[in-house]
Amino acid sequence: MPPLLRRFGNPSIERPQRLELPAHRPVWLLVVLAYRGTWVSRDELLALFWPASDESSARHALRLWLSRAKSLPWATDVEIERQRLRWAPPTDVAAFRTALGSADWGVAVAWHRAPLLAGFSAPDTPSLDEWLHSEREALQAAARQAGLKAARQLADRGEHDAAATMLRELLAQDPLAEDVLAAYMQQASLGGRRDEALRHYQRFAEALRGELGAVPLTGTQQLAAAIERADLPPAEASVLPLPPSIPAEVTHPPTLVGRAEAVRRVCARVRIAIAALRHGDPAQRAQVDGVIGRLRPTAVPGYVWREFEAVRQSLALGAAEA
Repeated sequence: MPPLLRRFGNPSIERPQRLELPAHRPVWLLVVLAYRGTWVSRDELLALFWPASDESSARHALRLWLSRAKSLPWATDVEIERQRLRWAPPTDVAAFRTALGSADWGVAVAWHRAPLLAGFSAPDTPSLDEWLHSEREALQAAARQAGLKAARQLADRGEHDAAATMLRELLAQDPLAEDVLAAYMQQASLGGRRDEALRHYQRFAEALRGELGAVPLTGTQQLAAAIERADLPPAEASVLPLPPSIPAEVTHPPTLVGRAEAVRRVCARVRIAIAALRHGDPAQRAQVDGVIGRLRPTAVPGYVWREFEAVRQSLALGAAEA
């Protein structure tokens, strides 16, 4: 079996000894390919890693990164075709998605041990950093929903102590999630951990006051008072929030770039505008200014936008000379 790539927390590879992966650029490329888990076009990678570079430079950089990536002993099975790449080892993210898709909430929570690629960032590549931030938040939200669903199942079976443990893990990832806190307080108290529930409430109230200058909601305060009086409502009166359904884009491999399809559509429109400018099609040229006026250069790969600008400027120069 190929090595397992772990990407929740600091990325590592199990081969079988665990090897921590550095935030080198070839590693970034492999991590992104494995996250997609299927064929990825070279154009998508260019838009993600080198959105402001000219096409020739971007493709040269991709070939260089790919050569270095394939020299790594655990990544020799990267598949390369002329227009696309694939690297699909077993990963913890794939196992997490599988557990979500089969409603195995406890297993999903166990896989999501930490945020996606914790400690990794790409401040010099805003498009990559934006992609990472978006995917990280989506996976964290899905893990939170899975944890709430798992806790509800445990509570429904009367396993209040186990439900409290599950909710405490969710609180560790989001200490100011008050709905999770209230659910934890109730389940911990029902499970015989009344003092622990009150200690968590006090820490939460202090953190809320210190960070936001706010106080707990009235319902949370009333729940704390009831626990302190040992007058907790019966287990049937659960305060566990009902989590929403988990989006399909989380349970299935997403497109590589959140805006990849939009970028492709925008590029197509710019290409049409270029053709209209070059060939003088009156019907299309009448729409060029309106189409381009609504676009931002940052929404289009740099080499496509520069091609448009070059054509527009050359035509403007020709018109001026005439």
